[in-house]
Amino acid sequence: QLTSKKQFIVNARSKIYLKNNTWFLQGDWRFMLFAQPTYGLGIVQSGGNKYLLAINELPNNLPPNAEDMRYNYLRFYEDVVKQMGDKNLYIGLGLAIDIHSKIIDQKLDTDTSSENFYITNHYAYSEKYGFDSSKYITNGFNLNILSDTRDHIANPYSGYYASFSLRYNPRVSKSSQESMLANYDFRYYMGLSQDKKRHLLAFWSYGTFKLLGNVPYLALPSIGWDTYNRSGRGYVQGRYRGFDMVYMEAEYRFPLSNNGMWGGVAFLNNTLASAPDQKLFEKTAPGLGVGLRMKMDKRARVNLTVDYGVGLDKSSGIYFSMQETF
Repeated sequence: QLTSKKQFIVNARSKIYLKNNTWFLQGDWRFMLFAQPTYGLGIVQSGGNKYLLAINELPNNLPPNAEDMRYNYLRFYEDVVKQMGDKNLYIGLGLAIDIHSKIIDQKLDTDTSSENFYITNHYAYSEKYGFDSSKYITNGFNLNILSDTRDHIANPYSGYYASFSLRYNPRVSKSSQESMLANYDFRYYMGLSQDKKRHLLAFWSYGTFKLLGNVPYLALPSIGWDTYNRSGRGYVQGRYRGFDMVYMEAEYRFPLSNNGMWGGVAFLNNTLASAPDQKLFEKTAPGLGVGLRMKMDKRARVNLTVDYGVGLDKSSGIYFSMQETF
C-alpha cells in the first residue's frame, strides 16, 4: 500500500496447515514507513466536538488529543506448532521481532521557553522507563498452545479457535529491555440454523498482559494492531493503548438472499486498556455497527465485506476487506 498520508506498507500474513494438519504455521510479516498519531495510555476521551472518520483503520481527520508521529516499523512473527495426541491440540514455538526506528514525535517540543512547548505521551513514557525515544527493539520467543475445531479458517460456520502464548523478550542491546507478555485469542462460532449455515453468532476476545519488565510505547498492545488489523471497528488504529489490554466482540451473521450471494452482519465490541492511573476494567470504549457481505467464492467462502462502525467521541469508521473480521 502507498497512501495519501505518505505511508508505505508491505504485509505478508499466513495461516498454513501442512499435510494431515500435523503442523500449523502462522506468520505476520510487515515493513512500514508509517505515520500515525497516538493518544496516550488507557481509555481517555479527546473531548473534541467534531465527527471523526477512519477508512480501513487509518484516520481521515484527528481529535484534539492526537499526537502525530512518523516512524519505520519492521515486524517478523512466525509461529510453528505441532499436533499433539489430541488432533485439535497444537504446541510449539515462535519468533517475534518488533523494530521501531527513525521515530519522529512531530508535536514534541522540549524547549521550556518556547510557546510551542509540549511533552508528548510517547516521549514522557520513554523517558520514564528508560527507552531511547527515537528507536527501540522488542525481540523475543513465544511458547504457543492452541486448539482449533473450526470447520473453515477464513469464514467458519461452527467450532472454536483458542490460543495462549507466553512471549519472553531478552535484553539484546541498549535499545531493548527484558520483558514477558501473556497473550490469549479465543473465537467461537455458534450456528443458529441447520439449513442456512451462514446464520450464526460469532464471538471473539483477545488480550495481552505484561508480566515482567517494560515494553516500549509503540510495542504496547493497541487496537487495530492484531494480525489482520480487525479489532476496534468504530475507531482508528492505535486509538486505545495500554500496559494491558482486553478486547471483546460479538457479531450476528445472517443471509440476505436465498442463494447465499448476499449477507449481512451486526456487531458490538468493547475495549479495555490499563494505564499508570487507570486499572484495566475501570473504563471501557464500546463500539457497534453493521456490515454487508457479497460472496466472491462459494467453495472458499470468501466474501467481499464492507462495514460501518461507530464509537465514543463521535468516532466512526468504514472498513473494506476480502475476509470476515474474525
